[in-house]
Amino acid sequence: MEFFNRIIVHYGWEGTALAGVLLVMFGIQLYYYLFVYGRIPKYKDTRRPEILSETPPVSVVIPLFSEDYAFVEEILPLIVAQEYPDFEVVIVYVGRDTDFYDDLVRIKQSFPQITATKIELNPRFPISPKMALNVGIKSAHYEHLLFTTPDVYPTSDRWLSLMANGFRRGEIVLGYCGMERGKGFASYLIRTWRMMHSVDWISSAVCGRPYRGMRQNYGFTKRLYFGANGFSHLNMNIGEDDLFMSRIIAPGNVSVVLSPRATLREKSWGGLKWWIGTQRFFGGAIPFYPLWVKNFIQWELGSRILFWLAAIVAVAVMPWEFKIAAGVLLLARFAIVLVEARRISRRLGEEKICGRYFLYDLLSPFFALLLGLLLGLGAERDADAQRRPRMEIADYIIADDRVLVELVLQGDNIAFEYLFERYKEAIHRLFIQRTNNPLDADDLLQETFIKVYINIHRYNPAYTFGQWVYTIARNTFVDFIRRRQEDLPIDDKFTAPPSNNPTPEENIIRKQQRTQIERYLQAMPPRYRQLIVMRFFEEYSYEEIAMKLELPLGTVKTQIHRAREQMCRLIAADEKS
Repeated sequence: MEFFNRIIVHYGWEGTALAGVLLVMFGIQLYYYLFVYGRIPKYKDTRRPEILSETPPVSVVIPLFSEDYAFVEEILPLIVAQEYPDFEVVIVYVGRDTDFYDDLVRIKQSFPQITATKIELNPRFPISPKMALNVGIKSAHYEHLLFTTPDVYPTSDRWLSLMANGFRRGEIVLGYCGMERGKGFASYLIRTWRMMHSVDWISSAVCGRPYRGMRQNYGFTKRLYFGANGFSHLNMNIGEDDLFMSRIIAPGNVSVVLSPRATLREKSWGGLKWWIGTQRFFGGAIPFYPLWVKNFIQWELGSRILFWLAAIVAVAVMPWEFKIAAGVLLLARFAIVLVEARRISRRLGEEKICGRYFLYDLLSPFFALLLGLLLGLGAERDADAQRRPRMEIADYIIADDRVLVELVLQGDNIAFEYLFERYKEAIHRLFIQRTNNPLDADDLLQETFIKVYINIHRYNPAYTFGQWVYTIARNTFVDFIRRRQEDLPIDDKFTAPPSNNPTPEENIIRKQQRTQIERYLQAMPPRYRQLIVMRFFEEYSYEEIAMKLELPLGTVKTQIHRAREQMCRLIAADEKS
């Protein structure tokens, strides 16, 4: 007590309070950089138990909202060339350019792991990234999904294998995406900003409190997606990587992949003005974050600003010994921060980040305050407007279907939610009766209303909305049956259904169909014929075929896929003739 009394007498209450602020803020900064951010360089995902014995097949889903030939020519080949035995690339093209989509289809002929899906773009009814991703998820053949964007490219052919390996220890996989390296100080600030702001959610996930991922490099399972009834906040064009992830994420189901070879790079399209604009756009989701997440982010930034301010005041107005102490704390903090930033940058595959880190450390609070001001003035107000119903709830409930459709066409997604609620039970019961499988019924229900949402501008008021929805549901079920038929073995696909007591006529038909299949086989190359016979007649698994023929598993699957396509072309040509 006497010590503090001497300090108060010597420096006054103002000096004592200033010293207290300086020390407390210094302590908070040390806590973040040593005990929170400092966990990133030494993190090992292998500490978590395995839930899968081997890496699973993976679908990479990419929404494409423009005729981006640079993506097709430069980035897509890097993704297709990934060193991984079993994967597909699902491209969801949202646009009206038929030639561009045809180019994607032609590329698929050379790379069978590519799946291209088109959503017709309508100016009256904009398609959000979430809707495109929804379609991509439905189009994916595999349970495990990875997501990226067309302006992002892998720096290694091991990216896919490293991310897919994360599914062995979690149903959610989080990866890092940095900015590509450009010239100038603005590029340096953008790269460093991306890294250090990513450190917030990475360190939180490493510490056992995950709350988000990056839209450029993350993944989850279909089970989690459909279990959560799809994306949340459908009235917002953002949130698939943070607002939705916060709903499904938990400490026990997350695998964080931190490796320079698993790092993606995002192309930069402008300077600081462009970067501030993008951050303002995506920052519109921040008001929806849990309170603890906001506090976690703000405490580091706030303590840094207060530390700098307290140190500047101490150096400016306090006695010389106070100045020396403040200077020592400044140097100590910067040394610790620089060491940890260097360790983190090496773990994430960032190069030449730390050379000018002092400038970023000093300037970033001002950019953060500017961004916060912009968000406070615009984004939160916009979010509130989006949340606010266009009508009272009672008006939505009693509104005619045609009125709700008109509201949807005007951009009111709340109206669509009420349309969905009106018809979902009836359509779901219909699918249950047809499939006798609740999981298939859930999938078909979601697929139906995705089609309703995308094509609602084509609704003809001459028919009731219920009739129109029923027609879409029926067509969706027909497509479902056709897809199931395509997965059948060829001899099952082209023979009549088995019967306990086949009639003589049925026996004759079966023999004729068998003869036709054998004729198609004779017209195929020997290697394709052998694979078809082993897979569909002798019923060997892909793994057994690969072992018997001494071929890589991926090669076997690719060749069987091509053999099936050739078989289908032969059958189609025969039917036309």
